[in-house]
Amino acid sequence: MLLSAAIYAVFSFFYILFHCNIHKGLRQNRIHPLTEDVKKVSVIVAARNEEQNIAYCLGSLLKQTYPREYFEVIVVDDHSQDRTKLIVKDCAQKFSNIRMATSPPLLPQTSPKKAAIATGINMAQGEILMFTDADCAVPPNWIELFVECYTEQTGAVASWVLPLESNKLLTRIETLDALAYQLVGAGAIGIGRPFLANGANFSYRRDLFFVVEGFKDIQELGSGDDDLFLQKLYQRNAKKTMFLQDSRAIITTLPNDCWRDFFRQRIRWSSKTMAYSWPLRLLEFYLFSYYILLLASVPLALLRMIPWWIPLISILIKIITDWMLLRRGLKLVRRHCNGFIFFMAELLHLCYVPLIGFLGLMGRFTWKNRRFKKGVLSIH
Repeated sequence: MLLSAAIYAVFSFFYILFHCNIHKGLRQNRIHPLTEDVKKVSVIVAARNEEQNIAYCLGSLLKQTYPREYFEVIVVDDHSQDRTKLIVKDCAQKFSNIRMATSPPLLPQTSPKKAAIATGINMAQGEILMFTDADCAVPPNWIELFVECYTEQTGAVASWVLPLESNKLLTRIETLDALAYQLVGAGAIGIGRPFLANGANFSYRRDLFFVVEGFKDIQELGSGDDDLFLQKLYQRNAKKTMFLQDSRAIITTLPNDCWRDFFRQRIRWSSKTMAYSWPLRLLEFYLFSYYILLLASVPLALLRMIPWWIPLISILIKIITDWMLLRRGLKLVRRHCNGFIFFMAELLHLCYVPLIGFLGLMGRFTWKNRRFKKGVLSIH
């Protein structure tokens, strides 16, 4: 009994310590210098089969408060099979700061999205690169807020991406799940250990892309144009990364239509973690083991192999710790959540993280009508 209690106590202690560091990082993110310099910006959007969304995305970009002569929008068509390309061409004819490019032919061991992004970067004329997805809408002062963060010491900036608000249970749970993921990334950036970012609201200096040799060494994985590249910037001792916590910088994206899409998306995100550094893999292994222990504690207690108070206290610690972080995050993004939705999200998270972690290591998923095996595009 003492050994069991000690194991659960140690794992719970490190989970609390992990959260304390996230909170510390979030406090640090509030303090940053601002610059009023006007910089040339290139917004890059990789689009594949987005005929229903691309016009709305471009419309939000054209409503920016930033001077139009100082930013361009480059849409890279990633071999779309619908009218995406025609819609972008039509917009480009009407607005001089919208440009269109076509992604190069697919090659083995190359991520289609990374190839599309690299194509846009090579065309870009801006000093600052900003990225979003074709199914997203950006706020009117998006570019302005990001540019203000770029002092001489700033190399990259990340911010929030959340599903459009809805009363649908799946969307509300997805929002909490996405927020939790991004709070970890924001906290890590705040303490100077960046490793997570969402590519739908991400930015970095163009010259840094070439300094670190672009997506070299990570180009084969279908996902990872955001966090793997961010880790690469950090490993190469590039300039400081910042997380813009201002709620005015939130980018909204379309929520998943069904649970199947939700889980597929999480498997895709998990597939790239095989390329993380060993310290990050150890962190993942700890979290994976912690969740397994919590799940196992209930049947172990029912079988009287451990005392009933061990799962009760251990799970309660996790719930309270998670709620404190999410409550803080909800205030930052100006959203709300009731106790029932939080409990459902917590229960789902506890159950699916180990499963998704395992399936992510296998790296089998479908994305944009393409199949991936071991996280790599299957051309055949």
